[in-house]
Amino acid sequence: AGDDGHTSSIFPGQEDLLTSNSIYVVSAHPRNGQKRIAMTGYPIQNARYVIFLITGKNKVDVVEEICNSGDTGPAAYIAHHAQNVELFVDKAAAAYIDDSNKK
Repeated sequence: AGDDGHTSSIFPGQEDLLTSNSIYVVSAHPRNGQKRIAMTGYPIQNARYVIFLITGKNKVDVVEEICNSGDTGPAAYIAHHAQNVELFVDKAAAAYIDDSNKK
């Protein structure tokens, strides 16, 4: 997952790709227009396992979105609509989890 909550080259604002019936589509990076191949939400959500590797303190908000909401960004959407999801986060990205356990 990226620091903006994107996953599989599906960026915020491109949520229509999460419900596309295609398996792969061409997407574009929202800032620089770079074209990318994106696996859509359909095959990801139907995978046996979905694993997110999230590292860095700049992704604390992404971890919070994934833990608390279902549709705020592509990574959160996938995490809440796929069957078997695992998050692997480093200590910096897990700061939200640490803080929420202290409340």
